[in-house]
Amino acid sequence: MSSFIVHVGIGAKRPLLDFRSIPIPDGTSIPPAHQKARCTGHPDFTVALQTAISRNGVATLVFSSASNHTKQKHMRHLEDDMKTINKLMCCAAIAGTVALVPTKAFAATEDDKKFLAMAAQSDKNEITLSELAEQKATNPAVKTFAQHMVMEHTKMSESMAPFATSWGLNPPVEADSDHQKELNKLSKLSGNDFDKEYMDQMVSDHSKALSAFTSEAKDTKDVKFRTAVLKGKTIVAAHKNMAYDLKKKL
Repeated sequence: MSSFIVHVGIGAKRPLLDFRSIPIPDGTSIPPAHQKARCTGHPDFTVALQTAISRNGVATLVFSSASNHTKQKHMRHLEDDMKTINKLMCCAAIAGTVALVPTKAFAATEDDKKFLAMAAQSDKNEITLSELAEQKATNPAVKTFAQHMVMEHTKMSESMAPFATSWGLNPPVEADSDHQKELNKLSKLSGNDFDKEYMDQMVSDHSKALSAFTSEAKDTKDVKFRTAVLKGKTIVAAHKNMAYDLKKKL
């Protein structure tokens, strides 16, 4: 809900107020249930949506008035009576809280889709290696870190799932080929050797992921997706720092 009234008038031919500084998507529509508003403090004065047009990222909403007075009398009041103008401004402020609903969703770019596929695969890779580390790590701190990775990357994957679904992307079902090789290597190690190898991989993986998240946060034009990416970037950066600090202690 936001004050998106940008053009108010008595009828389509006589605009009174014009606020053209609010950008919104082209093709904006207003739900029928929100097409009228009554002015608080002035129950005899209402406004009703007449037209809603969006061109070049700016919406133009034209309202017509209705009251117990004749329209001609209102027209005279609008020209001569500043009190009536104040009433209309009051109504505009209230009517401006209607919801503006874009008629079509933002189309994801190929770069957005590639990044999301990479992020989903990265989550799957970290979960797969960390599930093994939960079982084989001997250092309690490494084991706790692995448990944290499984939990955090599962949550990250779930948070990105709605974007993947809307963009027609299927979630990965297993670790990629490079991480399958790493999984096989880790399976043959034990003790401190396992802990060191696992943490080395965690530092490397999260460093690469952080770089990708940073670039995508700058490049994507999808506001909602950027918010999710920035949140993911914060988490990945924390993981990288945790992995680096823990690696130095082994």
